[in-house]
Amino acid sequence: MRKQISKRILALAALAILAMCATAFAGPLESLMETLLVTKDAAGAEVLKKTDAAYPGDIVEYRTTYRNAGDSALSGLVVQIPVPPNTTYVAGSAASLVVHDLLISIDGGATWDEEPVKRMRQGEDGEKKEIIIGPEEYTHIRWVPKRAIQPGEVQVFRCRVKIS
Repeated sequence: MRKQISKRILALAALAILAMCATAFAGPLESLMETLLVTKDAAGAEVLKKTDAAYPGDIVEYRTTYRNAGDSALSGLVVQIPVPPNTTYVAGSAASLVVHDLLISIDGGATWDEEPVKRMRQGEDGEKKEIIIGPEEYTHIRWVPKRAIQPGEVQVFRCRVKIS
């Protein structure tokens, strides 16, 4: 029997993510966070369905939608999510139709890098070498849109994690 990640854990992770998703905007910026289970149908086509539970090995997509409900453009939106505990970021899954810079943190959000994230590490031979850091070390994902969100506009940001 697979160990279930409970509704409470997913809800807490989603709330933590939502709390970190946007810079401080008062009023006109509306947001919605969805947690979707990624599965395949009988024909092998990908299916996304809302979920309140996931199991080790499952892939979950976090989708955050922002809507400008105001009368003027909003600039400075920064969308940031933590990679929740007991999950690993799925490489290449961070996406948006909005032109953006994608930044990665491997240290809890203290520093940010573009992919591929590189660091100097000591190898088995004792020599320091520059290595590429894999997605298993990612702690946060950040999208920085390159333009303001216009009145009535909707912007969607998504990424996936694999449950450990």
